[in-house]
Formats: sequence, structure tokens, C-alpha cells
Amino acid sequence: MKNLPYIFTVLLAAFGLFALTSASVAPEVVETAPPVEKKATSKKEVRKAAKLERLQKRYDRVTSAKAKTRIQHKINQVNESKEATTLEILALVFAFLFPLVGLILAIMARKQGGGTLANVAFWLSLIFLILAIVGIVLVIITTIAAASAIGSTI
Repeated sequence: MKNLPYIFTVLLAAFGLFALTSASVAPEVVETAPPVEKKATSKKEVRKAAKLERLQKRYDRVTSAKAKTRIQHKINQVNESKEATTLEILALVFAFLFPLVGLILAIMARKQGGGTLANVAFWLSLIFLILAIVGIVLVIITTIAAASAIGSTI
């Protein structure tokens, strides 16, 4: 039992030597394939590629700086287009449930570059919020009218 630490030390040294001698000294040369252009597979990607091509042709034809800036902005929008975000979906749901919260979420989604869904949520929230305010005002007016009618009969 006294020699147990020495045995472990020798075994560890032997394992280390084995690992060092079995390792390759020369670095491996890994050949990489040339980059392959990704081809559009879905209809959506095909439409996006066609739209980008049309915008690029229009950009090349235009001479005015203002028009070039506008077209470049459209190209950037097409490149950055994405699926609906969680924030946009939440904004749409809350537009029906709690219009004020839906309006705030829709504004946040629009500032983050939201698409059509964020705009729909914004306008629906705005319409429902206005309807809710009009409804509250009508309830208050009817309550006051009813209270004054009851007060005048007593």
C-alpha cells in the first residue's frame, strides 16, 4: 500500500508518453470546398430573389441620389424581411383583449422593423381603444342622466 502513489504516478507518466507519441506532429491540411451559391428552394425565396434582381436593375438605371437612396432602402427591407416575430403576434392578440397593451406592443414591434402584422395590430388596437373610450364616456353620460332623473323624482 505504501507504493500505491508511485504506481499511479508511473501509470500516469506512461499514459502521457503514449498520448504524446501517438499524436501527429505535422498539422493536418484540410481542403475546403469552394463556397457554393445557395439556390432558392421555396417559392418565397424565388420571389425574394426576383424582387431583389428587379430592384438592383432599377437601382443601376436611376441617376438621382434621392431615388437611389429610396431604392436602396427597399433593397434593405427585402433583405431583412422575416417571419412574424413574437412581439407582433402578441400585439395582435392584445389588440383584441387589452387595446392599450396591444397598442404599446404594436408600436414596439414597428420600431423593431415589424411588418404587416405590426401595422394591423397597431390600427386594430387604435380602433378598439377609441371604441372603448367612447363606450366609457357613453356609460358615464347615461349614468349621470339616470342619476339626475332619479334625483328629480324624489
